[in-house]
Amino acid sequence: MIAIGVACAVLASSCTSTDNLTGGQTQLDGGSDATTADAPSTIDGSDAASPSLDELCSTSATAFCTKLASCAPVSVSQQYGGPATCNERQKTNCINTYKLPGVLGTDMLAACASDLAKLSCGDLLNIQTPPSCRRSGKLDDAATCVTDIQCKSAYCNNDPNTGCGKCAPRVGVGQACTNHGGCDVGLLCAGGACRAIVQANGTCGPNLPCSLDLFCNSTSQKCEPYKKQNEACDPSMNAPCDPSRGLMCPQPGSSNCTAIGWVQPGQPCANGSACSGGVCRNVNMVATCSAFPKLGESCTSLPQCGYPFVCIAGQCVERDPAFCAD
Repeated sequence: MIAIGVACAVLASSCTSTDNLTGGQTQLDGGSDATTADAPSTIDGSDAASPSLDELCSTSATAFCTKLASCAPVSVSQQYGGPATCNERQKTNCINTYKLPGVLGTDMLAACASDLAKLSCGDLLNIQTPPSCRRSGKLDDAATCVTDIQCKSAYCNNDPNTGCGKCAPRVGVGQACTNHGGCDVGLLCAGGACRAIVQANGTCGPNLPCSLDLFCNSTSQKCEPYKKQNEACDPSMNAPCDPSRGLMCPQPGSSNCTAIGWVQPGQPCANGSACSGGVCRNVNMVATCSAFPKLGESCTSLPQCGYPFVCIAGQCVERDPAFCAD
């Protein structure tokens, strides 16, 4: 199975949430303080009726999932099982977000959706969202939160397993961090501290992180592009395939990058395959594709809930501060 969280690919054993990849929902939740969810302002300044929250969130979800599919198609397949489910869940998540305490208006959602289409894949994977997609809420630092846009700091330091967290300030270069989202714009969390993002041909190392669409060549210590489909590959020789595009190197040193095969829930997971909308786990001693539980379904054992749901008291639920302990 391949999963992408913060644009890292993990093959064959575990699954990570896409929270960091989607910036704590900030891609879909851009806005300013001018309006409330019940009365969004007119997007183009005309006298025409404003789009409804449903329409705005539908447009935003489509924009995000389309961009994600173009930059990290493996994430759309593995985390959602396809574009349709991505659109559906992101739209629902967007609508529910505007019901949360501290969240302000929807007036920038249309601009955010438009700007996402222009975003580079590097910026998307590095969580460098457009200004129109960044916004602050009403909650002070240390207040309970489940998403960034509830907080004045525009950052909710939350647990990906429960969705619960506390509003906190983002931090600058050299300051301690636990995830990319906790760093200021233009930085990544590497070696436990926020560091400047190194672009192609720049010098890289443990404390000099490459942009997440690149890898660090251990010989030249330079950031380089991943190998593309049908290009010769050998991870041991600094020629890895692009994990965000679902490419693998079948026989390092003697083969080319090849697309992984996707299997559906209930089907066996063969070598070189990944589970669509779920994770491969042992079922009667056979590696089998198991779908992520859906909203309202039991989540007493792996796999955990499909994004953006979380497992609370053995059931997949929407992220809600009501489930969070103070």
